[in-house]
Amino acid sequence: MNKFWKLLIFNSAMVCASILLYADRFAGLSPGADEAYKVILFFVAFPIMLAIFLRVNTAIVSGTKKQKKISLLKNEELEEPKDYIKALQSLMYKKEFEKPIKVMCDQVKRMEPKVQSLEIILAQHFDKGEMTYVKFKTTLDDVQKLFYDNTKMAIKRMGVFDEEEYRLLMNNRLNITEDSRQQKIKIYHEHIEFVGSIVRRNEYIITLVDNLTLEISRLEDFNAQSAENVHILNDMKKLIENTKYYAN
Repeated sequence: MNKFWKLLIFNSAMVCASILLYADRFAGLSPGADEAYKVILFFVAFPIMLAIFLRVNTAIVSGTKKQKKISLLKNEELEEPKDYIKALQSLMYKKEFEKPIKVMCDQVKRMEPKVQSLEIILAQHFDKGEMTYVKFKTTLDDVQKLFYDNTKMAIKRMGVFDEEEYRLLMNNRLNITEDSRQQKIKIYHEHIEFVGSIVRRNEYIITLVDNLTLEISRLEDFNAQSAENVHILNDMKKLIENTKYYAN
């Protein structure tokens, strides 16, 4: 919404509020009112209304926005899928990441039921103490942990991303040398690319879980012997092993 419409809507609302407060047919607040409480309320309401009018109009005209305070999450604050979704949604005001955030929220919502379904399938074929069950369950837990660790890294990157400065840089409105500007833009673009890579990694993990479920369901008699030939499990293990090569 542009400044004209913001000013029009806000000032129209202020006019309506003033009519309701000061018109005789409504509240009738006035320094010359017959009732003492109306006089008192007038001297309370008028400076408040004036302050709101001046502050908001100044903010709209100057285009200034209240800077969001950067709040880095601690690991213990992210335990359940809903915690990750809440943390992601708290960053939605950063327009540069609006689409990745929506995708990551959707990924978290999709991941949990897929893992639960796979765990049910494994429990139907093996006792929880069997080596085959343990092997599958351990790998699945590690992949799930990797998924959420990825999401956590993305949240932290987006949390430190100063979108206001980034916009100033992109519009060449920051009073710095061109060399410094290019270096800063490069850093910001690295943050953006990193978040995009997390989205791709997590989608790949979801695909692996889907493929593992499909591969198991294709087997009429899924047992310890057939489990050795499940190729997707090896892909998961390789993904986990290569985690140390990921950029943080």
